Amino acid sequence: MPFGSSDSDLFNDLFVSGRIVNYGRGETILRAGEEPQGIFLIVKGFVRIYSVREDGQELSLSIYKEGSCFPLLWALGNIPNEYSFEALTDVELKRIPREAAIEYFQNHCEEFYGLMKRVFVGLDGILTNVEYQLSGDAYHRIVSVLYLTAKRFGEADGPEGVRIPIPLTHQNIASLSAVSRETASLMLEKLKDRGLIVYQRKCITVADIEKLERETNIYKSAPQSQTAPAT
Repeated sequence: MPFGSSDSDLFNDLFVSGRIVNYGRGETILRAGEEPQGIFLIVKGFVRIYSVREDGQELSLSIYKEGSCFPLLWALGNIPNEYSFEALTDVELKRIPREAAIEYFQNHCEEFYGLMKRVFVGLDGILTNVEYQLSGDAYHRIVSVLYLTAKRFGEADGPEGVRIPIPLTHQNIASLSAVSRETASLMLEKLKDRGLIVYQRKCITVADIEKLERETNIYKSAPQSQTAPAT
């Protein structure tokens, strides 16, 4: 599993001498099957982790934010990297050799415990994402993805609104929801028409986070053949 970690204080000492590397939005940081050059810490920006199915469709598993570290299973478990990492925004990273991380955690048990705690939090997030990707129709998958993303990364925008500060494309949302880009575009337009989301400066703002949360539960009692609610 492609676990990451998000706790910038935990990694300050570890990455103090790390090499700074930068990637532009849309650039691939690491491809599946490649041998990583080291462990990365996100200093600034957002990175997505994804896999590619046999039919060529991308499936995004999670989004990493500032303070996240990857790929940890390769680094600490000596497990080959099977996932790709892409910059969702311009990103600044720090990179250190795997051997340096192993030596550090062998001598810092408390920090290693903190790392493992973050890994399990990350696992919980990935399992939640997968649950929503496999449940319900396309509309409710996309609603759930937007809700979870807003809860994790969102910034308050008015009394009820939440702005997602990541410029997610329709393809990004399709990949997170396990649907086609065309379907994602149709469902996002439906949400916009219903007043649940608005677009501001290339980012999505959830107009009412509580109302969107209620939408995520509709599919639980609805038949799988249900289509998106009419406007």
